[in-house]
Amino acid sequence: MRNPFKPKGVLSRAIPQSYQRGIARRYAANRNGWLAHAERTKSVVLRFAERLTSRHITLLGSGWLFDCPVQELLNTGFSLTLVDIAHPPQVVLQWKGVKGLEFKELDVTGGLLELLYSTRRIDASAALDGVQGLLPTPKTLDTGGVVVSLNLLSQLPYPLQEAEFQFSNTEYNQAASQLQQAHLRLLGCFAQRLLITDMLEFHYAPNTQQPGEPKRIIPTVYTSIPWATQPESWVWEFDHTGAYLANCWVNLAVKGGVL
Repeated sequence: MRNPFKPKGVLSRAIPQSYQRGIARRYAANRNGWLAHAERTKSVVLRFAERLTSRHITLLGSGWLFDCPVQELLNTGFSLTLVDIAHPPQVVLQWKGVKGLEFKELDVTGGLLELLYSTRRIDASAALDGVQGLLPTPKTLDTGGVVVSLNLLSQLPYPLQEAEFQFSNTEYNQAASQLQQAHLRLLGCFAQRLLITDMLEFHYAPNTQQPGEPKRIIPTVYTSIPWATQPESWVWEFDHTGAYLANCWVNLAVKGGVL
């Protein structure tokens, strides 16, 4: 599976910044599909918030905030901690000084980038052992309250694809599963939890109308998810330009629900 947010030729150590730039480009090129997904995501978050007694939400994977109802939540009395490995400077500037809003930069994998791009040499086998030893800790987060993991779970393994060595399919799947299981355990430290994530990636032949049968379906989540209730499901028209995969339209199957 390719990294949908990776611009070609970007240095590995610039991964967080390249993610953000890639997301912005993808959004601009596929605006209608991304807006529809964002509105569906916001709706799930707001309906979840209506049932909360806590008035503080920790939001993991905030990024550009295109799919996060920040203003709506602030207007209804919530305070927010926005957590990402790197916040776009434009977003920080736009919301700087807003009451009830805090930005926190944190690698929620527990150190995957440091593991992969440390000065010591590392190969796929050593990296896999290292991934198994990563311990995402909630010490700097308010686990007494509420967490929303926002279109983040499937992105956690992407730095593996930027490494200066190659994983076999089995090694990649195992490492991705370990990272995603650790993220679910991190969410489990919070009193109330909402997860929104894509689950599957569908590849279609390009079509000026609607896609037909997919040419290929690949997973983006490599572990089971302990949904507390039946999650909502929808389709994200992710890329209909062929920029992500040549001669392909790409849709994502998304689920959102309480854990």
